Amino acid sequence: MGETSKSVTGVAAEKQPPKIPPARGRKLAITIIVALFLIGIIQTLSGSRGFVTTEINDRYLGVDGTYGDPVFLELITIMDVQLVEEFDFGTCIEGEQTKNMVSGTYSTPEYGTCTVHAYTGELCIVVHSPSGVLVFNCGSDSHTEDMYKEIAAAIAQ
Repeated sequence: MGETSKSVTGVAAEKQPPKIPPARGRKLAITIIVALFLIGIIQTLSGSRGFVTTEINDRYLGVDGTYGDPVFLELITIMDVQLVEEFDFGTCIEGEQTKNMVSGTYSTPEYGTCTVHAYTGELCIVVHSPSGVLVFNCGSDSHTEDMYKEIAAAIAQ
């Protein structure tokens, strides 16, 4: 409850919080809106790389990207793996795409609907399993080639 004080007439009156002058309030609101707009523009133009994280052990392959849930595949369920030099990501069904990466569910001309977590302009690994097609890479061509070799060796056993 607000504090009360006696007025000159002897009637209790509630103290009011200080009022911000209308001109000052408008300037503050405009400043905040402009700042948020500039932050949005900077983030959009910076082309955030996002992330793709991969992990493999003796039983599972795990891939996570900036959009959607991580994908975990048992190595024994992988039917085929390919290393693709130029991958056509097709159309985004659900996900996100920046100038440096794609992440989500995509409809591709060659593989149909697939889960993609990949940096653009780099080699891609295409994994076929009963749960569908997974396309990903590891941030550099050399790391992607190493991961491909690990997966190929694991499914050859």
